[in-house]
Amino acid sequence: GTVIDEYYSDVWGNRLFLDVGKVNGKAMTLIYNHISSYKAHTGDKVQRGDTVAYAGTTGWSTGCHLHFTVMLNGTAVDQQDYM
Repeated sequence: GTVIDEYYSDVWGNRLFLDVGKVNGKAMTLIYNHISSYKAHTGDKVQRGDTVAYAGTTGWSTGCHLHFTVMLNGTAVDQQDYM
């Protein structure tokens, strides 16, 4: 995939958006929230297994964790279907 954005949000903290292309004909974007620091940056190409960021507690977070979102055509879906 390709890192398409990275920025700070008051609510989600440090965020990273990863475009992984089409899955079953739908555009898939992965979003990583509350991260402590970035290993990959906007424009970087990454592969399965690459580290893109490190879990943290930025934004409205009460402890170190990763809030992970899978988007298909811009709509959040159950990420369990893709693990």
